Formats: sequence, C-alpha cells, structure tokens
Amino acid sequence: MHPTAEEQLAGVRRLLEAVAADEDLSTASAARLTDAGRILRRLQASWAGVAPFLAADNDASAGLLAQLAPHMPVAAEEPEPEPDSAEDVDQRNRRLRGLLAETIPHLDEDARRRVARHLRHRLDRDPTQRRAPRSAP
Repeated sequence: MHPTAEEQLAGVRRLLEAVAADEDLSTASAARLTDAGRILRRLQASWAGVAPFLAADNDASAGLLAQLAPHMPVAAEEPEPEPDSAEDVDQRNRRLRGLLAETIPHLDEDARRRVARHLRHRLDRDPTQRRAPRSAP
C-alpha cells in the first residue's frame, strides 16, 4: 500500500528541509525545522521495527511476569492478548510495563535484578532508542 508510513515521513521531512533552507528564515526557526527533520529521520529509520519489537517485548514481559508470580502477594492480572493492530500491541505493552512497575516493590533483590536485566535488554533492542541517521548533504 502506497504511500507507506515511511514514504510519508520521508515526504514530510523533505518539505521541512526545503523550508529550512529558506534564506529569509530566522535562525531560531531554521534550528527548529532542523530539529523537526532530525526527529522525522529518527522516526522514519525506526518505524518498521517498532511493531515487531513491541510484540517480542510483550512476550518477554508476560513471561517475566509469569516467572515473578510466586514472589507476589497477589498475582498480577495480565489481560488477554488483543488483536495485533499496532495500537493494540502498543496498549498491551504499556499495560505489561505498568504491571512490571507495580510488581517491583514486592520483589526480593534477585527478582529485581531479573527485572532490571529485562528492562536493560528492552532498551538495547528498542528501535526508537537508536540515533537518527545523518541527513544527506
């Protein structure tokens, strides 16, 4: 299906870069447009990897919560998986991260280290945490 999200982001970025090149633009406005272009490059570069990352992170988070259940005074209720639209996957990810956050105060030191490793691994794999590619000269 065209235009794809990546193609649309590239088009918006090109428009911003064209406006930013206007010599009559104030320095502050040019800087803001340059920042907006950088954000769009980052989003464009990471967009395709976000849904697969969130789906894998949901599986890993749900698995970790299941492992931590014996450490909890009351079991965390993880909702049933929803359809796999991007919004549903994102909402489930937010709920799972919330459950992990609620769980942490009830954990012993070893279990907290497991959560910390999980979260570090999550950050390392998150495509939105990578630096934006440099724009072409």
